[in-house]
Amino acid sequence: MVFDLDGTLVDTVDLWAKVWSKALSSYGINISEEQARAYVGLPPSGIISKVLGQRSPELEESIIRNKTKLMWDYLPLAKPFSDVDGVLGWLKSNKIKIIVASSSTEEWIETMLRKIGADKTVDGYISGTKVKNPKPAPDVFIEAFKMAGVNPAQGMVVGDRETDTIPGSMIGSVSVLIDRLNEFKQPKADFIVHKMEEIEEIIGSLSQKNP
Repeated sequence: MVFDLDGTLVDTVDLWAKVWSKALSSYGINISEEQARAYVGLPPSGIISKVLGQRSPELEESIIRNKTKLMWDYLPLAKPFSDVDGVLGWLKSNKIKIIVASSSTEEWIETMLRKIGADKTVDGYISGTKVKNPKPAPDVFIEAFKMAGVNPAQGMVVGDRETDTIPGSMIGSVSVLIDRLNEFKQPKADFIVHKMEEIEEIIGSLSQKNP
């Protein structure tokens, strides 16, 4: 089972939106937090190129440095969703492999997993910075399933954005979108849930269909 991190396991989407809005405004690029929120989940270079409408490697590098500093400044405000610990524990007790696949850096992933107490629960993680094509390409999820030793067609991808569920579906996995705030009208995913516990019901239902 593969999970996204920010916005899925950790309540950081609003923080990322604030950081991106502030970081970009330092370069005279005005984008509201609400607009920035729509890009959360994409790799940094992808966000910047979408905002600018073109690639600008030198500017990207400078903005990313600024963004990274700001995010670490906001680190104390990051917190886990209350329903995460119980579900990860349930998956672990049922011997289901848990891999985290995120666009964030390895340092950020490790820090967040320790912060929410999941570093002893998950079986591994893969950063989008370590694959050739980051989200929304499926590379990071392919590597995550390799790490778990699971055929993607026998696995599940869980995330809070279509940049998780669409590539998950592309590789044949069951895709689950966690829409805690009812943000999506017609999201592209096999299942839409509003709280993490619903995943247990989905797994139970799928197990009955495919004993």
